[in-house]
Amino acid sequence: MQPRRMPCRSAIVAGALLSIACLTKLQAIFMLPVVALALWNTAPRWRARRVVTALVSAAAVVFTALLPYLIAGASRNVAQGVGSLLRHDMLSADAANFWWVITYVMRASYAADELGVWAAWTMTLRILGMSTIIKLGYPNPRPAATLAVAAVAAWSLWRARRSRDMSLMFAVAAFIVHAYFVLGVAVHENHLYLAVPLLAAAAAVRPRLRPVLAGVSGVLALNLYLFFGLGRGLPLPPRNLTIVDSTVPLAIANCALFVWHARLFSAECFQPSRAGTDV
Repeated sequence: MQPRRMPCRSAIVAGALLSIACLTKLQAIFMLPVVALALWNTAPRWRARRVVTALVSAAAVVFTALLPYLIAGASRNVAQGVGSLLRHDMLSADAANFWWVITYVMRASYAADELGVWAAWTMTLRILGMSTIIKLGYPNPRPAATLAVAAVAAWSLWRARRSRDMSLMFAVAAFIVHAYFVLGVAVHENHLYLAVPLLAAAAAVRPRLRPVLAGVSGVLALNLYLFFGLGRGLPLPPRNLTIVDSTVPLAIANCALFVWHARLFSAECFQPSRAGTDV
């Protein structure tokens, strides 16, 4: 294989697969900066060419996938459907994260006068709309949450900016997904799933991340179980066995896990590249 063609071929594949992933589940968009970093660091002589090639490849796949909608005149419907993801009126959509803790504090504090202190702080928690927060006089939390996710993602990419280690690329991507789940608003209970295979790939080479993998897997499993049980026809688990709704301690534990994840990830960025794992 000629060396000058190899960088472009891998960039074509990366761009195509990434666009397919985003078209399948928009959450894959968090892989975009990680793939761009990997392409940029792999072949310094062809950096710009590789990035442009990946972008062209991704654009070609997206255009091909959307062509039937364009022909049918349904492009506005597609745009409206995708745009609805940014209009979800939920502080936390049953996700055990920072905003679920805020949901608990807000609902309990405002219900204490009506229900009593004990009943308010031990009631089963429900989703709280961002519009309700705004009506109460608080600022819209979406900009602050988005900025927090972007800042943490930028920090993680900066820490790994010179790395060519594929296992660290997986670790960066997993950390960004975890940051989105913990700090983002309108996040659903299943959105942490993408971090699990990414963490598994990183932890296979980086043993220090294995406890985080176990923790994230446990949080995801419990988050799904507490809200939806084991399936249709089966009773939902009682969430008041812990007195306070069980999802609230889980959310607090996940926030603590995220802080620990950040510390371990930061330490891993100083570890030398593993043999055989360079991109």
